[in-house]
Amino acid sequence: MRLIWIPTMIRYVIFIIIINSCFIRGTMADTDYEKLKHHADNIVVKIPSTWKVVEEKMGVIPDWHYEGMKYEGPKGLFILLVGEQDVNYEWRDRDNIWHKEPILKEAISLWIMPPEYKQSWRRFFIFKGHVPTKQIYSGDNVKIYGDETTYRSPALPDRF
Repeated sequence: MRLIWIPTMIRYVIFIIIINSCFIRGTMADTDYEKLKHHADNIVVKIPSTWKVVEEKMGVIPDWHYEGMKYEGPKGLFILLVGEQDVNYEWRDRDNIWHKEPILKEAISLWIMPPEYKQSWRRFFIFKGHVPTKQIYSGDNVKIYGDETTYRSPALPDRF
């Protein structure tokens, strides 16, 4: 099975988010989640109107940054943005016939972190670990980590 990605649109949206987020200003003396929420709201306002926020979590860190390690530092805000573009799911059945169904949507995962957050230097020694989420913006008041992904609607039947 394989996924067919629509990377051009996703990269376009990430680019818009980064450029627009560069102009976010404010003070952030501590890990005040309301201030992180303010940054997230500024990003959400500037995404294309066809995209929407389907998930939001407070008190998280970017995926795989502290894989297998204990983390007690500052945490941030996660938002999952979903677009309108379908992503096809392809598979081959027992009769060697390929099927293609648009059961996924393009999506972007963003972690909005306080400026003092950083990935562990010990992560270097995890040789067979997952690829950690990449930093896409760093400013005086906020760090943003992001990754392109897909979203499967919970309303879809379980056969997919």
